[in-house]
Amino acid sequence: MPFFALAKAKNELEGSPASVADVERRSDRLRRYGLAALAGELGVLTGKRILIYADQFEELLTTCPEEDRTVFLDRVLPSADADDPGFRLVCTLRTDFLGQLLDHPGLGLRLQDRLVSVSPMDRDAVECAVTEPAQACGVTYEEGLAQRIALDAAGGDGGLPLMEFTLTQLWPRQRRQQLRFADYYSFGAVTGALDQYADGVFAQLEGTWSAERIRKVLLACVRSRGGAAVATRCVVGRDRLADDWDLVEKLAERRLLVTGEDPTSHTATVKLAHEALIQSWKRLAGWVDADAEFQRWLATMEERVTEGDLLADDTRIGAAERWLAERSADIPTEVRELVERSTSARDQRIAELEQARRRAVDEARQADDARRQAEEARHQAVEARR
Repeated sequence: MPFFALAKAKNELEGSPASVADVERRSDRLRRYGLAALAGELGVLTGKRILIYADQFEELLTTCPEEDRTVFLDRVLPSADADDPGFRLVCTLRTDFLGQLLDHPGLGLRLQDRLVSVSPMDRDAVECAVTEPAQACGVTYEEGLAQRIALDAAGGDGGLPLMEFTLTQLWPRQRRQQLRFADYYSFGAVTGALDQYADGVFAQLEGTWSAERIRKVLLACVRSRGGAAVATRCVVGRDRLADDWDLVEKLAERRLLVTGEDPTSHTATVKLAHEALIQSWKRLAGWVDADAEFQRWLATMEERVTEGDLLADDTRIGAAERWLAERSADIPTEVRELVERSTSARDQRIAELEQARRRAVDEARQADDARRQAEEARHQAVEARR
């Protein structure tokens, strides 16, 4: 309900009563006259230039009905040749949704020269993100703590969410407006904050999706040969999780997963937001440990896919067929195809061996028949001489 949400935000800025009827009237006006009219009213009200910030703009593409989405984009985004509208609109959008946004007719021209790519922050910038908001509130860090937090949260696309989880846990524990190492480690540092957050997300989603579906999606993003202790995250294509992509999107919204795009095929991909999730989230670590046998087999099979080696050993083919029967939905297409090719090659070998055996039997039988005939002919010749 994007029009309703925008109208509600205007009501809150004005301090007006946020009754449903009032917001619906403003929503209808937005739908008819567009954002420029609303921003003009706000400019008159405040006497200032207006900045409107729309966070997580990809939700418009995932949760909004198509008809409302098209009208909203038309009414909100300025046309390519529009004069300065007197306000600024800033939308943040995950890069994997940019193609979907550009699929709407005419948006390419509207967004031309208006797109800004935001790259990850370097170490100094991350430390500033830790310290400067605290400084603005007169709060300091014990010496070295800000650097420790930034370092602990580094190492993945989910670094900033990890840092956010940590600081949210740490902030209420400040003493005399100082954040200390002892309090940081009291809740398990970055890993402890992450475990609490991830369990909270799981509890929220379990009301809509079963625990087994959530487990399946997360385990698809993990590879291990020996349980959680040595597990790593992996990139998974949308085709692998097509039936669960709605759940993938929700996990990405809550920053446990990160979606992206394969640069070669331009198809959507997903991976864990941070490798620390595997060891630090006890629930996921338990799932990985319990699934160790299958994970070990799958990691080996994916190596074989890369090398192009068929399974030649009947025991390995038998194990592969068992996993296909038990976990077909959890096995990537390329692995399934390798098993099928290996099975076909084995069946072909068996058929060829059977054909060779039958030929050998036939040839032996023919040889026996020839010997018998020769013996009979010799016997008849002897009898004739008598």
